[in-house]
Amino acid sequence: MIREALIVIACLIAILVPSGCGGRENAPAPGHVNYRLVAVDSIGVEMGDSAYMFGVATSADFARDGSIVILDDINCTVDFYSPEGEHLRTVDIGGEGPGEFRSPLAVMALPGGGFCIYGTNDRKIAVYDEEMHLVDELVFTSANRHGPMMVSPLSDSSFVAGFWERSEGVDSVTNSVVLLEGGCETVIASRSAPVDPGYAWQRSITMYFHAAPDGSILVSGSSFDEWEIVRYSRDGQALDTLSREYEPVPKSDSLYDAELEEARQAWLDAFGTLDGFEVAPDEFFPSISDIQCDGEGRVWVRRGRYDVISFDVMSPGGEPLFECGFQAPAWQECFTWNVIISRGGFLAGPFDPEVFPLVYRLELVEDESPGID
Repeated sequence: MIREALIVIACLIAILVPSGCGGRENAPAPGHVNYRLVAVDSIGVEMGDSAYMFGVATSADFARDGSIVILDDINCTVDFYSPEGEHLRTVDIGGEGPGEFRSPLAVMALPGGGFCIYGTNDRKIAVYDEEMHLVDELVFTSANRHGPMMVSPLSDSSFVAGFWERSEGVDSVTNSVVLLEGGCETVIASRSAPVDPGYAWQRSITMYFHAAPDGSILVSGSSFDEWEIVRYSRDGQALDTLSREYEPVPKSDSLYDAELEEARQAWLDAFGTLDGFEVAPDEFFPSISDIQCDGEGRVWVRRGRYDVISFDVMSPGGEPLFECGFQAPAWQECFTWNVIISRGGFLAGPFDPEVFPLVYRLELVEDESPGID
């Protein structure tokens, strides 16, 4: 029971202490143009029309018609807005029946125009048409497997999902990236480690992935000392490797101390005591913290640093194109952000904002500065 609790606490700490990569990054390659994602509009108010007030709204995407879809995981609703931010309709997905959630995690637009929503605690992926009518639902009932921790649609009916699964005696944990297609599962990549009180297992099995528009699956092992992404086929065969020079970057003392305190508080909230607490945050930032693709098929690789958000942008074949930073609104006090790169455009939502939740529409603008810090 204690080891099973350690797995839950480790997942919580992974959420409370975001992955990141800081310090001086490699300079852009000669001839590359730097860009920034800049907020040009926002949806959300502190007080007023309930159609614009969110509980939490850090998951969003663009529908095929250009409207903006926002998931409120506190109120269990999906709101639709015009490109100009006018509220169109609200769909309630709260509940425990088919297509309903108690704690939905993310909403994503599908290539054919519908949507999918998944929930780790709800242990399922629901598929809807453009009118938000339920089309299909994948439910995961394995006692040893957590619900999907992350999902990336490969098509309207196939998904790449990440699952954490514990051994029978909870002596080890496996993180698997799995293709779900036609009622079958194909393991694309997998990492396992024995459970230890210091959570080294959690850091050693973390992976980020994305289903690319060309049908391949991009997977990063979230390394602390190298920058590498492996491209896999749908049957789990490694096709090629994308890599670049990378030098590990240490965290500042203040960031390290803040992460240690958050981990300590998570342990205390779970167990009511600090007895047995042995967590030590990593001294370095990992090289990669996310992989996404835009409407042109370009691959956006988010660097691990979370206090300064930046991306390395590559062609579908892995050729470096440019670097891009995220320019947060000056008035919005927030430590880190969920920046969404999708086929329809760019969006961002603050995690745990100091003020009311909003979703920002972003534009990509050329940056005249010499480099991205």
